[in-house]
Amino acid sequence: MKGMTPDFRESLRKALDLAAIAGKTTQPEVDKVIQDLINYNNPLRAAIPRVPGSGEAYLLNRRTATGTADFVNDSEEPGDTDSTYDRKTFSFKTILERGKVTQFAQDAGRSYKDLLAEEMDNASRVVRNKEEDAIINGSVSANPKSFDGLRILTPSGQVIEAGGSGGDGDVLSLTLMDEAFDLCLGSPDVVICSKRTRRKLYSLLQATQQFVGTTEVKGGFRVMAYNDAGAFYSQFISDAQTQGDSDIASDLFVLDTDFVSMAVLSEAKMVPLAKTSSQFDAFDVRVSEVLVMKNPVYGIARLAGIIPAVIVP
Repeated sequence: MKGMTPDFRESLRKALDLAAIAGKTTQPEVDKVIQDLINYNNPLRAAIPRVPGSGEAYLLNRRTATGTADFVNDSEEPGDTDSTYDRKTFSFKTILERGKVTQFAQDAGRSYKDLLAEEMDNASRVVRNKEEDAIINGSVSANPKSFDGLRILTPSGQVIEAGGSGGDGDVLSLTLMDEAFDLCLGSPDVVICSKRTRRKLYSLLQATQQFVGTTEVKGGFRVMAYNDAGAFYSQFISDAQTQGDSDIASDLFVLDTDFVSMAVLSEAKMVPLAKTSSQFDAFDVRVSEVLVMKNPVYGIARLAGIIPAVIVP
């Protein structure tokens, strides 16, 4: 009909300039574009392995006790010392952002192609940021719609407090870094901290060697390295945490990604919505996933209470 808004899928095809099959864009091609937008310049997301999941939750049998081996005589049967396990359930959660292209913006003269591409980019960034925030700070008890992040998944026995337990924190040192690495019994390959903490780590490495090494991580990114582990920063690690009487503390996480992963029920995708108003064309960007900790003793350590150096006037 004359004056009708173009079909959403056809408009999307124009916006993304994808190859058409029988005149229509296939959804898998669209979803790949959305995933590329979320992955773009996002090394932290690439560093945490993404594994396929199914059903309502990712089920994990976590070993609680290891069987005991022993020496035996010829033809002697061993004793019953099998390993024991505890079933852990990680329920999948969905992150969703709705984008809209208003009719007024279209009428004002901007091309539908540019408007839709911009809205898709913005929606993808919102989903990406919400995901990263949940990876660090997610808490099912605070928000049942979310999944537990690294803070919740780190048991108290895997936490080191700079300056000692109950103190006011301390300045980051390579000794503290080594203690955190030693506490993670696996082979740590990822460090996650704030920008302030990463700058301090960079200055410590500069002071002890002629150059600061880098390492290539998954996704082809090159990042600063410490003990061969990539050092990533997250905007969602606060530098205003409370440690004793200090309210300017921060922390960092040391991970072995053989034991930490993101189970994915459905990768990021764009879902066009039925047109219910003449005022806008709408779509959803969504991803369903959950952060999984296979073994916290081997998979993670947290260094808390990192404060900046005190500057004496």
